[in-house]
Amino acid sequence: MTLTKTLKPSAKSFALSLALVGAAAVSGLFALPGAGEAQDAAFTDAQRAAIREEARKLLAEEPQLVLQALQALEEARRQQEEEAATAALSSYEQDLLNDGYSYVGGNLEGDITLVEFLDYRCGFCKRAHKEVEDFVAADGNVRLVVKEFPVLGPDSERAGLAASAAMKQGPEKYKAFHDGMMTHRGALDERAVFFYAEQAGLDVEKLKADMEDPAVKQGIGKNYEIAQALQINGTPAFIMGDEIIRGYVPADALKGFAEKARASN
Repeated sequence: MTLTKTLKPSAKSFALSLALVGAAAVSGLFALPGAGEAQDAAFTDAQRAAIREEARKLLAEEPQLVLQALQALEEARRQQEEEAATAALSSYEQDLLNDGYSYVGGNLEGDITLVEFLDYRCGFCKRAHKEVEDFVAADGNVRLVVKEFPVLGPDSERAGLAASAAMKQGPEKYKAFHDGMMTHRGALDERAVFFYAEQAGLDVEKLKADMEDPAVKQGIGKNYEIAQALQINGTPAFIMGDEIIRGYVPADALKGFAEKARASN
């Protein structure tokens, strides 16, 4: 009769944890301290020895259980990270909604806010750009906050810094500059960035000077801090209500998240 049929659920869990430790340790199956401590306390020395022996047999008979246990651990880790990120939302609420340096568009009096973290060299951000615009326009009651989050190298950092500095010349010029860079195809090098700045009506020399302003750089640094706390590691990423949405989403999906956010208000 197999272990899964003879052991109680707690014993089975303990055996699986031991099997997982064995797979991780490779040699010395049960030499690592702390494995299965919560379950271990419920058994006598003789019972633990018997379970260890059954765990060895289990590994030999059903090695796929190790993969299942690894997958379960990974899912538990991911769930913990999600819970920590959700808890951090309240701590950073004002930084997300009213930081004083990020572009705010859409309906400034909207009943919900969509926050977007983006990188101007991110292909999925460019793909999401029109979807976000369409969603905000169609809804009519959404406030949009754009967080510069350059993560794809020096060209991204330059573009993000330039966009942040553009806010010093007004949100309208920022928006035109932002749209130009988001719709650009090809390398977004220094020449391209300042071309779109000029096309947007920005004073390019002032823009370059403002890019050196410590406050502008600190704003992007704050965005990095928030993203780290929220477990945002790539772009695009969105926040609406108490939802953190990672990756590209079309307008219809954003509409669904808006409905959930309004229902929870």
